[in-house]
Amino acid sequence: MSLRCIGWVRRATDGLLHRRARPKACQTLTDSDAAAQVTGEIAVAAAGRLDALCAGLRAALAATPSTAALAGAAMTPLRDKGLAHDHIRLGSTGWLARVPKQSQMDLPAAENLAYQAACFRRAGAGGHVPRLLEVLAPSADLPHGALIVEEI
Repeated sequence: MSLRCIGWVRRATDGLLHRRARPKACQTLTDSDAAAQVTGEIAVAAAGRLDALCAGLRAALAATPSTAALAGAAMTPLRDKGLAHDHIRLGSTGWLARVPKQSQMDLPAAENLAYQAACFRRAGAGGHVPRLLEVLAPSADLPHGALIVEEI
C-alpha cells in the first residue's frame, strides 16, 4: 500500500483532465488500484471529449462546401499519441481531420491553424507530406479548427 494523492480537475478551456496542483484529498490505495482509478477516469473523459469533438467536426464539415460530402462519413478517432493534435479518420474517404488540441506556440486558434496550413502547403510542394484538402476555421463547435489532410 502507498499513500496516493489523487487529484484531477477538468479544465473548462479544453475539457481534458489534468492533475490538480494541490490535491484536495489523499487516500490510501494500492499501486494497482490507483493506476486503475486514474486510467478509468481518463478513459471516460477522453471518450466524452472525442464524442463532442466528432460532433463539432461533423458540423464544420457540413458547413464547408468543399467538405460537405465528408460530413456523413463514419468518424474514427485514431490512437492518441501526443499532446498537439487529435486525428480522426473520415470513413474510407482517404481523408482525416487533424484537430489541434492546443497551440504549441501559444498562438490564438485561427493564427495557429493558419500557420499549420502554411506548413502543409509549403512542404506539400515536395510531395512528401499529406495533401491539404481544407482548413476548417475555429468555431463554437470546433474551438481550435481543423485541417483536413490526406490519410497516408
